[in-house]
Amino acid sequence: MAAKSASSAALPRALPGFESIRRYRTAAGISTARILPGEYYVTREDEAIDTVLGSCVAACIRNPRFSIGGMNHFMLPRPIGSGSDAWEKVAGRATRFPVERADGSLPTLAEAEARLVSAALAESEGNKNEAARRLGIDRQRLYRKISKYGLGG
Repeated sequence: MAAKSASSAALPRALPGFESIRRYRTAAGISTARILPGEYYVTREDEAIDTVLGSCVAACIRNPRFSIGGMNHFMLPRPIGSGSDAWEKVAGRATRFPVERADGSLPTLAEAEARLVSAALAESEGNKNEAARRLGIDRQRLYRKISKYGLGG
């Protein structure tokens, strides 16, 4: 029987409350948690935590005394006013939203949809009417997607 490769070994157990965070092993076998806008992750395990930053801020902290560390990811506010949005013109929406996986491959349609719903909720500060409007869907459809992808709320 062949031994499991490092990249297919089981992931360490997530702390309670963080089971919904996407976690995977890199090709090098490193256990990694990927956080999206509005998310945060805390671990006591030897794990990497990654995110894609565009118009966002992430803060990392580690307490070696208690062997715990974590990272958050939140969106910067959108420009206010009716004038042109220089950020949109210079960088485009692609820099505000991850369009590929950590390994560089494209996400599945379901993964991309879950990210869009999560990003809309984060950008609308949890206001579901506003998130639904931004996504171009009705509120009931938004609730179904929140349930489907386990986004809480």
